[in-house]
Amino acid sequence: MLRSGSFQTTGALVGGISQPSFSAFLPKVLDAIIRLTPRHICFPNTLQKQQETKQGFYAISGFPHVLGAIGCTHVRLVAPAATEHLYRNRKHTHSINVQAIVDHQGLISNIVAKYPGSVHHSFIFRHCTINEHFQDGRYGNGLLVADQGYGIQPWIMTPFGNPSTAAERAYNEARRRTRSIVERTFDILKSRFRCLNITGGSLLYSPEMVF
Repeated sequence: MLRSGSFQTTGALVGGISQPSFSAFLPKVLDAIIRLTPRHICFPNTLQKQQETKQGFYAISGFPHVLGAIGCTHVRLVAPAATEHLYRNRKHTHSINVQAIVDHQGLISNIVAKYPGSVHHSFIFRHCTINEHFQDGRYGNGLLVADQGYGIQPWIMTPFGNPSTAAERAYNEARRRTRSIVERTFDILKSRFRCLNITGGSLLYSPEMVF
């Protein structure tokens, strides 16, 4: 069901069980997957891992000190009637706004999936643990590459809005190429798990279940 974006009935038929049994097992399976998160989603916290990540990003377009490329993507859902307005995003559909940081290989190293679609991605970052760690100086001279929607911080590299010099244009191009991996990661994620893709429709679960 997660891979194809199909309904529970289809998944139950493939598994040889009833739909009510499938529905009862699904939360347990999702909880089991979530418990594995710390093993597979981990921001580079050691000096060796940070150096490897920086070198990997530098090899893309010569952008130094980068520990991650950050971005957000919307996952469609059917909003609850009482709080429908909170889930309406800028495209006038209903979603949750998911923030991810990926490394130079496109592996997700940090994810925040708890805000409704109306919440701006700069707000999500300001209130996430990784931002607090950057503020505390935990990552030294490490940087994140972001799009123009993120607020300016010493550790957030956003593009020049109207580049007027060759150096500014070169910076913008290097930042764009370095950050593009997060967009490719979102494409791969939604292709692998069609339930997250708009072609799979909207997730027919409560926001708590989707989070």
